Amino acid sequence: MRKLRFSFHTQLQFDQPVTQHFYTLRCIPSSDGVQQLFSVNCRVAPKGNIRYNKDGFCNTIGTGCIKETHQYFSFDVEGVAFVKNEKRSVQDPDGRDAIYRYQTLLTMPDNNIKEFLTQLQIKKEDGAGGLIRLREAIAKHMKYVPGTTNIQTTASQAFRQGTGVCQDYAHIYLAMARLLGYPARYMSGMMLGEGATHAWVEAAVDGKWIGIDPANDCLVDDRYICFAHGRDYADCPVERGIFLGAASQALLDFVMQIGRAHV
Repeated sequence: MRKLRFSFHTQLQFDQPVTQHFYTLRCIPSSDGVQQLFSVNCRVAPKGNIRYNKDGFCNTIGTGCIKETHQYFSFDVEGVAFVKNEKRSVQDPDGRDAIYRYQTLLTMPDNNIKEFLTQLQIKKEDGAGGLIRLREAIAKHMKYVPGTTNIQTTASQAFRQGTGVCQDYAHIYLAMARLLGYPARYMSGMMLGEGATHAWVEAAVDGKWIGIDPANDCLVDDRYICFAHGRDYADCPVERGIFLGAASQALLDFVMQIGRAHV
């Protein structure tokens, strides 16, 4: 088990005043069998009340509304978590968790992905060993190049150009794992040693979720804190909102830190 201290600050700037700003945050780690929150504090500005709930994937979400006119929005999350990334149990592989067997608009494979997977000759019967081979093959095919994709880039598009970031690696892995018949889900969070949010995958094998990080070509261990999981990135954005006003927004400031905390 590892004790990690984390902090996360983001500020958005609007080029015109906005009001009636409704927001949803998915940057608040949940407590489960793998990670336990020791403490957590979330603040938004301009000041507003945050309500905490669970979404359809059992992620912790913070929601609220800033009714006053404003031209910026910032949120800060900090806390301490105990992490022990043993394999999570698959609760309902043929029921609720069966949703992770199906492709989405962001993971839908094209013929290039299908042909690549066929050449690997990986079968579902290969179990965890096959999933590791798949991770290694994707890491070898792809080159990590920020700025070559965006949040709308699909797995097929990123795979075709051979470049992308952790989100794209995760979508490609999801596409192939699901083709093989594995339930697989997108994981969003933080990783020790990274200066930005990170994405990886969990695939279900023998009744357990195995954490796989295709962008770093490794298995997930106690360096990771999960914010949210879902079918793909679209289920796990850190922040999403709507507001009244003819404004566009830009990221003004972003600071993320994660490190070991003294026991």
